Amino acid sequence: SAQAAFELAATSGLEAIVIHVLDEDHIPAFNDHPPHDAQAFSEEFVARHCPGGPVQLELRIGVPADEVLAAVTPLDADLLALAWAQGLEHGRAHVVKRLLQHSPVPLLLLPLTPAVAPT
Repeated sequence: SAQAAFELAATSGLEAIVIHVLDEDHIPAFNDHPPHDAQAFSEEFVARHCPGGPVQLELRIGVPADEVLAAVTPLDADLLALAWAQGLEHGRAHVVKRLLQHSPVPLLLLPLTPAVAPT
């Protein structure tokens, strides 16, 4: 699970960096106080999706697979861990398939539980 991966990273002294990619149509509105609202969004995201240890959150805007691949080298990543719904049928798992083909570092696939998997 993702929680186990974060806990392992924390107890092993490894740095965990979470990359969350938003497409331009789903960017949260940070109207009133952009720096404060972005910080609040980041804190809520980490609390909800990254239990088990401290993480650094990198917010990106664009195509998920492209943004993750572009971040690997600058972030000096040794491993990519990706939560996924375990469905490879037509029209699903675009990011997983692209990262499996092009990632310059090993990829760890963490299954989402059915209650968490997107519909």
